[in-house]
This record gives sequence, C-alpha cells and structure tokens, in this order.
Amino acid sequence: NDHLSSQVNHFMLFQNYPNPFNGSTTIKFHIPVPAFIQVQVYNLLGEEIAIPISDYFNAGTYSKTYRMGAIPSGTYIYRFEARSTAPGNSEIFYQSKKMNYLK
Repeated sequence: NDHLSSQVNHFMLFQNYPNPFNGSTTIKFHIPVPAFIQVQVYNLLGEEIAIPISDYFNAGTYSKTYRMGAIPSGTYIYRFEARSTAPGNSEIFYQSKKMNYLK
C-alpha cells in the first residue's frame, strides 16, 4: 500500500485562489473515486447565484476556473457536492467554503 495514495484517499475541497479575487478564481478539488460533482455558489442570503461545475469526473485532482460575472462585490459561499459513482460505493460528500469577490 503506497503511502501517498493513502494520504489522499478521501474527498477534498481546497480554498479557492486567489481569494479575495476580481473577475475569476480557481476552484480545486480532489476525489478518490469516480463521482458526479456539483459546485453551487450562494450569496449570504442563501440564494443560488451559479452552478459553475456540474459533471462526472474520474478519480483525481481538478482545478476549474470560475468567472463571477455581473454580480455585486461581497462574500459568497461555494458548496461542493460529490456523489460517488464507483460500484458498491454510494458515498456522498459535502463541503462549503467562503470566497470574497472584489470588483
């Protein structure tokens, strides 16, 4: 059992970068098994602003660039949902982080 793979044998959402950001930011995540990934962006009132990621991914680490567009500066929450599609694995993982958008 190789040591490195045992360290990243779980779902992981990284802090977006840069943060705070102007225009676009990068959302990075790691998944240990094939999964359906959805990332939703919410304002602090809990209103959904966007769904920048909604797709199937194989196991691995991914970085996706997200452009905020015509919304006000402020603090937003991005919510990561991973639903395993691996046979015999019905794990669902959720994690949320804050991001700060400055125009």
